Amino acid sequence: DQFYPSARVDANGVLHLAFIDRRNHPDEEVVDVFYAYSKDGVQFSKNFQITDQPIGMFTMPGGEFGALGTHLDMVVPYPDRVFIAYPCGQLPFGPTSACLAELPGIVTTNQPPVLRLVADQRIYVGARL
Repeated sequence: DQFYPSARVDANGVLHLAFIDRRNHPDEEVVDVFYAYSKDGVQFSKNFQITDQPIGMFTMPGGEFGALGTHLDMVVPYPDRVFIAYPCGQLPFGPTSACLAELPGIVTTNQPPVLRLVADQRIYVGARL
C-alpha cells in the first residue's frame, strides 16, 4: 500500500514524489517513507527508502489510523536538491517527532541517496511549533 503522496516539480521539470508505504511491513501497523522521481512523468526511478526505522501508525478512537500524511511534505528549492519532512520517533501509539532529510544529487546520480538528517524535533501535544 502506498499513500499520502507529496509531489513537487523542480525548475528543470523533474517530478519528485515522496510517499508512505507498507511494503516492508504488510502485516504490521508500521510504515516507511519512500522517494522516487520522474524526468518525463511516465517512467519513475527506483524507489529510495528515506526512513531508517519504521513509523508506527497510531490508531484513532473507533479503530481508524491517524493521518500520518498530514505530516509528510517535501521541498525542492533547487534542481537536484530535495528536502523531505516526515514523522519519526516512536511510542506505542505512534510518531513523537518530526524529521527532515536532505537528498543531495539524487537525480544526477540515480544512486541511493546519502541521507542527511537535518532536524529531529520532539513534538508534544498542545505545543506551539
